[in-house]
Amino acid sequence: MHIVVCVKQVLDPEIPPSDFKLDPGGRKPLAENIPLVISIFDENALEVALQLREKERESKITALSLGPRSSEDALRKALAMGADEAILLLKEEDDWLDPLRTAYILASGIQRIRPFDLVLCGREAADWNFGQVGFILAEMLHIPCVSFVTSVNREGNLLRMHRRFGDVEEIVEVFPPALAVITNDEKNVPRLPKARNVMLAARKEIPLWAVADLEPQRAKSCVELDGLFIPTREGSCEIISGDDIEEKVSTLVEKILALRVL
Repeated sequence: MHIVVCVKQVLDPEIPPSDFKLDPGGRKPLAENIPLVISIFDENALEVALQLREKERESKITALSLGPRSSEDALRKALAMGADEAILLLKEEDDWLDPLRTAYILASGIQRIRPFDLVLCGREAADWNFGQVGFILAEMLHIPCVSFVTSVNREGNLLRMHRRFGDVEEIVEVFPPALAVITNDEKNVPRLPKARNVMLAARKEIPLWAVADLEPQRAKSCVELDGLFIPTREGSCEIISGDDIEEKVSTLVEKILALRVL
């Protein structure tokens, strides 16, 4: 079984909000002095793939990432966790991709590494949170898609997927090839890579495929990025005066009504 896991490198979402800055043009975040990590839902997807391979010993896991050269670090983390191969679809640093173009390029890359039995994507990326790429990718690959999946097992010729909505759990069976959009669950908490695997991953060659070769004719985007801004918050405090509590409450109510809060 060949499992392809799509991973994306993002700014660490756990950084303090005060550390988040935009470039002077206001079109992308500044990554200076901010750790880059694999998007957490993509790590969940990789963990699902690793657990499936532990049951299906002949399986192969290929980690696939679309991003700038720095995304090699995310792929090396995937290799250290246990992926067999890694491929980087190399894009320009300033080339912003919406979900449609992202899925188109990923589909072109996956077509190159056929045959595959299963494609795993995270539920959403931790930067833009669109949550659309997996579904569009399945449509472009002409394969069935199952969402909110927490685990995958193989039962004969079928892939059995467990999916969860709140307190409700469903089991869906599909014939491969198929795509699963993975969500987080206590069963797929990402494992920590061993030190030896980290060193081996650092030496492994990662093929670089240029986006220009995968996208000879630029795919049409469905979202246009006009700009980014960091919201500013302004606040003020007014002390309500009065001779007694009744007068203070009456004055407070008058001010609230004047502000049309109630």
